[in-house]
Amino acid sequence: MNLYYFNPDNEMAIAHGGVGYMPPANIVRMARDLGYLPAYLAEKEDCILMEEMPDTLFLNERRELLGMTTRVITLKEAKGVHFGAPRPWGWSPRVHGLLKEIPFDEGPPGAWTLDKKELYSRATARALLARMRGELGLPDIIFPRVAESVEGVMARAREQAIVIKAPWSSSGKGVLMPKGREMDRKETERLSGVLREQGYVMVENRLNKVIDFAMEFWMEGAGDIRYMGLSTFFTGERGDYRGNYVAPQARVERAITRYTGEVPLQAVRVAVTRALRELLGARYRGPLGVDMMLYRDEEGVCRVHPCVEINLRYNMGIVALFLYERYLSPGSEGIFRICYSPRAGEAYRICRARAEEAPFRGEAGRILSGYLPLTPVNEATRFVAEITCHETIEGE
Repeated sequence: MNLYYFNPDNEMAIAHGGVGYMPPANIVRMARDLGYLPAYLAEKEDCILMEEMPDTLFLNERRELLGMTTRVITLKEAKGVHFGAPRPWGWSPRVHGLLKEIPFDEGPPGAWTLDKKELYSRATARALLARMRGELGLPDIIFPRVAESVEGVMARAREQAIVIKAPWSSSGKGVLMPKGREMDRKETERLSGVLREQGYVMVENRLNKVIDFAMEFWMEGAGDIRYMGLSTFFTGERGDYRGNYVAPQARVERAITRYTGEVPLQAVRVAVTRALRELLGARYRGPLGVDMMLYRDEEGVCRVHPCVEINLRYNMGIVALFLYERYLSPGSEGIFRICYSPRAGEAYRICRARAEEAPFRGEAGRILSGYLPLTPVNEATRFVAEITCHETIEGE
């Protein structure tokens, strides 16, 4: 019996570095509203650590519709239970401090140290690219650069369109896309804040993106790495995560190889696996995702960017893989989203309207079609994880 816990503040907590880190109010709200999400990753006998218990009606509905029997437990209760292994969304000093009060057969990894902090930085993505440069013939244009001053960043911005990323951030947070070659006051202030708090930023050339996708892995000790699958996702104009395509792997692969052919994608997988093994070795154990991108170069040729960033934790792409494998009918596909509503009651009304527009249809614990919120929704909810599915035409 393992214990799962959703902590979306992971990278921010790592940047802060302290056990007593307190996330911003909106992240606290996200963690509370989406706390049930790891249930879709867990086995039936596992537990989900949540701040407050979901409504009984919601839990009963998940049991009836999807056959889910995963138990929800509070921190107070968890301190009196013995678990197999901790399974947080991601490791950070704060999570180390939180879970050390709970008895596990397989305890948290060793004490948090500075080298672990750097491992979770976006600079690790550059190191992975460097290890694949010769094997894949990677062009200089995809390599990010480190900048430690506002002046250095602005000099790059005057040369070409860029994307600025904080070393420790996720899901599009900490990403700055200057609107022009000169940064305005608001952009400069935000950049200065990141430099002050984190010491440097990663500066990337803005590419002509075609598709966002990722390769998902599970890594054991001593460099043993298992490929889990491909995921395709979509983002907003500012790079913020919006959702994932949930479908058979063959369909996901076709969405990518229609532009590249199968050989380049296979070559990328081999190169990334080798580079991860060499780079991480025994320093990391658990789930990880390597975000990638299809982009068009100056000649209009579609190419693969094999490492936009590395997420050393669970991620929404892994959730999408599990959703298809465990809960969708083989003849269905859908879109998995994380939605935010700024006003109380708005998410509740939207979910009700979507459920009426696309009534849920299921069979034998599998989703055939329609809309289903994956996390509890009430009048106070602001964040919702949801899926909308449809049945596909054979041979489509």
